[in-house]
Amino acid sequence: MNGSVSNLISKFQKLLSENKSTLQLVGVLNEIQKDITDFLLKNLPELGNEIYPILKYSDVINYFVEQKPNDNRIVAGAIVREFHQQGQVITQVFLDKNHDLVCDPLGKTYGRRVVAKEFDTELKETFGSQNLIIVK
Repeated sequence: MNGSVSNLISKFQKLLSENKSTLQLVGVLNEIQKDITDFLLKNLPELGNEIYPILKYSDVINYFVEQKPNDNRIVAGAIVREFHQQGQVITQVFLDKNHDLVCDPLGKTYGRRVVAKEFDTELKETFGSQNLIIVK
């Protein structure tokens, strides 16, 4: 990912190894999440026309399994949520071993963006108060 995210991750690992306070670790984690979210929002796939009345956790995971491009660089996925006038936008993208976005040969990010009016309980609980989920 970009240099600032790598620097924050290094800082977090250093603090962790030094047994720093939970408050310091949470602060760095929040910075990492913000940087990753900002980066993803700048490199999003286009928003699709489909609106899910209820988006299920299983729908999100099945997308990663069934729609995964045949690209050996892909080792993980990211799910970002953002608020939308009709509910929430869910962005799903594929990541490489360095947590960089994986793009096709033309530079288009693999992934999708959909609007969901609601989430099922499992997806709500998985997000909790966060706006980013990394899946492997």
